[in-house]
Amino acid sequence: MTRKRGREVHFEPLDAQRMEGAMDALFAKDGHWQDLPPAWPQPESSLVQRQFCEALQTCVNRLPAKVGRVFMRREWLDKAVDDICAELGITSSHSGVMRHRARVRLCKGAAAGPAWLCGFSRNE
Repeated sequence: MTRKRGREVHFEPLDAQRMEGAMDALFAKDGHWQDLPPAWPQPESSLVQRQFCEALQTCVNRLPAKVGRVFMRREWLDKAVDDICAELGITSSHSGVMRHRARVRLCKGAAAGPAWLCGFSRNE
């Protein structure tokens, strides 16, 4: 019997006045939301985002290892340039050059289309 009481949760129903106050907090006088509720997630957009992340990872994996690390730490993880330089033992100007080279190669790869993701270039 003691065990059963421990699992039960007792609550008091809201009286009409408290319920009305709660509703007033959600809606403006004109009947519109005070603050819009968050948008519902769209399964299609989640799939597209996952596919984009997979494609980006494939492309970054084709970059030289250190260039890929610098690019991902700065652009994807939003780490500070000084922190990246300290971790990898490079100068800030070198990290800028590496990020530029990564962006150029990724843009060229995106322009080449799906064949680039599979390891082929248009010249092959």
